Amino acid sequence: QSPLTMIGSRAFSLVFSLTAREATARTLFHHRPLRPPSPPTRPPFHSAASAAFMQKRDFIISRYYNKALRNIFKMSAPPTSIHKVDSDRKGPDPGLTASHLFLTSSDPDRDEGVLQSLPLGTNGLSLGLCGLAGVCGELERRGVSPFLTTVPYWVAMGCAALLFVTFTARLVVSPRARLRMEATTPQLCFAYGAYQMTYLFVLFRVVKLACPACVGPGIHAGAVLQLVVIGLFLAGCWRTGLKPEPLWNPPTINCAVTAIVGIAALGANHWLVRSSLWYALALQVLFVPWQVWRTVRDPDIAPNCAVSMMQAPCSLNTLTFGVVRRGAKLARLGPVFLGDARAEQVLAHALFAAATLVFWLTLYCLWARRGPIRERGFDLSFVALTFPSCSTAIAGLQYASPPADAAASGADGTLLLLLRIYAFVVAGCVALTVVAVALGCAKIAVDELRRRAQ
Repeated sequence: QSPLTMIGSRAFSLVFSLTAREATARTLFHHRPLRPPSPPTRPPFHSAASAAFMQKRDFIISRYYNKALRNIFKMSAPPTSIHKVDSDRKGPDPGLTASHLFLTSSDPDRDEGVLQSLPLGTNGLSLGLCGLAGVCGELERRGVSPFLTTVPYWVAMGCAALLFVTFTARLVVSPRARLRMEATTPQLCFAYGAYQMTYLFVLFRVVKLACPACVGPGIHAGAVLQLVVIGLFLAGCWRTGLKPEPLWNPPTINCAVTAIVGIAALGANHWLVRSSLWYALALQVLFVPWQVWRTVRDPDIAPNCAVSMMQAPCSLNTLTFGVVRRGAKLARLGPVFLGDARAEQVLAHALFAAATLVFWLTLYCLWARRGPIRERGFDLSFVALTFPSCSTAIAGLQYASPPADAAASGADGTLLLLLRIYAFVVAGCVALTVVAVALGCAKIAVDELRRRAQ
């Protein structure tokens, strides 16, 4: 062959090999099913004890790594990888088509108890019930009948406290390997942000009735727990390269709940209340624009109802700022956050505008993902509709309060009437949504308990 022919054939072979390698890399790293890593090669065992240890380790990896990532939550995997995971299973995957309050599996060797099978999404449901109680409390302040507010308030808080205690027991009986995996995997660790918020709400609304002296130390313990959760989560995101998306919100913006529950127990001027609110506002400025931009542009990010968490930071911070202003006025402390009443009113308008904008962008993202949501049916990602939407509803009710309320917008006349109509419509829709999600989870749990009893 001539030199030109040889050079051409070599160049064609090089380009073809690089293209094949790139296609193989994309297949392996972008669309690979979630499977446990294969055990590394190792020399023959030197003792029976080391052999038993290695077998136990491989069993834990194969049992908890793959099943937890596939059945507990599927928050960030694109739909293509979901279908590939389903393709090698016999029958429908209950973790994807009807994600359960208690996990189910078609595997015949599954022998976990009911308590150990409790998924991380239980924290989202309990937190949503706490949010429903908050909506009922705010509606009662607006003059709604106590029968429609007080009774649902205590029913929701009772169920939330029961789920919180149950999940705490699950943490006690779960294997350490499983807890370690959940703490180091950001797609699972984020649910512990909801656990920390539920802890604070249950502490302030339920435990306070029996032991008022426990609230103050408990709030400080909750603040420390928040720092631990956000540290583990951000470390996992740094290690895996997970960029801001809706699942970032529970373990980061949950610091605002520390300010909410700390106002009545510690005072609006307490350093923990003010620092928690400043901390939450700083995280909103850092993460929300990036997160919203990525989520709106890419429908593969949170391709289910988990995208509803996108509204949480702005709504929760708006609600927290209103509670701080209301608490400062009741204590006759004046504008404790910025030191100027006019500046705080401007900040209140800006926060409500941002919360309303992100709320409607969240509805747009839900509409853009209606196909995958309808295809997968009811699953645990629906609990993401509860607490973030409750925060939006409470923020709207506060903003539409009469001008005498410290958390109000200051509007009157026709504008105040329109704000009230908007706030009450949103609050009613949110309350019905939370009830529907809770009943759906309860039905699935009862069906699973019946299946286990057979």
